[in-house]
Amino acid sequence: MNINAFSRSKSRNNKKPGDDAMLIVPGNIIALLDGATDPFASFKEGGESSGRYASNTVAAICAELFSDKAFGESSAEFILRSISERFAERMSNHKFVHSPSTTLSMVIFLEDNLRILNVGDSGVRVNGTDVYCHHKPIDSVATTTRIAIHHRLKDVFPDPDSLEKVTRRLSFHGIECGVSDQIIDKKDVDSILARVLEQHSKIASYEDLERFVLKGIVSQKVYANNGEHPLGFSTLDGNLPLMNDVIDTTLSIESVRTLELFSDGYLTMPEGTKVSDWEEEYARVEQLDFAKVSDFENIKGSTSEEFFDDRSIISLEMTTP
Repeated sequence: MNINAFSRSKSRNNKKPGDDAMLIVPGNIIALLDGATDPFASFKEGGESSGRYASNTVAAICAELFSDKAFGESSAEFILRSISERFAERMSNHKFVHSPSTTLSMVIFLEDNLRILNVGDSGVRVNGTDVYCHHKPIDSVATTTRIAIHHRLKDVFPDPDSLEKVTRRLSFHGIECGVSDQIIDKKDVDSILARVLEQHSKIASYEDLERFVLKGIVSQKVYANNGEHPLGFSTLDGNLPLMNDVIDTTLSIESVRTLELFSDGYLTMPEGTKVSDWEEEYARVEQLDFAKVSDFENIKGSTSEEFFDDRSIISLEMTTP
């Protein structure tokens, strides 16, 4: 097999490491992990972000567990429970302001098959066509909220970087803080809530949507692995994932020509399967919608100092003996 990989921190000057991690053990396991961004920009002792700690720690745990080839044939629930228990144990030795969590996109090499196991919104593409990725409904709500805030403030903050900074503050910490800071008023709140409800009333109740929009993305940790809530989603945070949005599928090795594992730092997918194809597509998106508010709406936009997110891609081409 021929493997190429690329990872780029969202920091344009590359001075701040990203929250993505990779695990590549040819013939055994290939995994890509995207640690959740810490909205408080806090760090554990030693200067590591909670997202980076999560992705690197879970990657190390996977390397240990999957060193036993038989482990890869266990049930998805057993695999994820084993990972989660070890992660919870390791986190108990540290203190965090923001609880660490990460996605996990994994390809496990079995004797005659490949097994794809996916938790969160990183993903796997097979043969350049078949995509295995789960998009969280709560992210759609957060994106709609951000776009509404951005449109409301674009005439107030003509500088793009300032606009993104204020927009991100309100979407991450809730539009309530925008009222208390006198950036928006009650009428704006009602308008934003109406837009969210119009687009997402089938996802959750008005009360649930209102609570999330008012409190912001920082409040979403209460929905992590919460099967009792319509905004609940699976993640690796030391607790067992919900499993109802976990992808677990097996493919014949003979049917696979290419594999691509990608983080959500890539909003679209290229026709080609090489790293260079993904980077060319990324550049196209940045050129067309730098702020990520029109053609490619997203939870965050780019600025002069940062790309909108970390991005990582692993491209694997199967070779014949």
